Amino acid sequence: MEVIPFRAEHSFVSTGTEVVFDGTSAQAVTFQSPGAGNSRFYDVLISNSTGVNFNTDVYNAHDLDLTGVLGVAASTTLDIISAFYLRSGATLNNAGIVNAGTCPVQDGTVTGNAVNCIG
Repeated sequence: MEVIPFRAEHSFVSTGTEVVFDGTSAQAVTFQSPGAGNSRFYDVLISNSTGVNFNTDVYNAHDLDLTGVLGVAASTTLDIISAFYLRSGATLNNAGIVNAGTCPVQDGTVTGNAVNCIG
């Protein structure tokens, strides 16, 4: 299996735009300096059915819509400030911590740790 990495050596700041992970091979996200004031996403859509893996902490300033497969590595935190949509047929493999502002749609599968729905 070929893994196509997304590695932000410098700041990656998505402001008001949606980042889409829709590849057909495994994809990996690694931020050197993750956080609200550093590398972050705004809106994210993950439709890759092979899987996207977050290998470091990830700060998502708005919504995350999961229709594919997402892996959160151990000792990492995914903070979703607004809504986390876990759609039917989607899978979250959570070995870390996932915090979400709200969880309006939770029709998919979660393996590992539960999602912390704040609101």
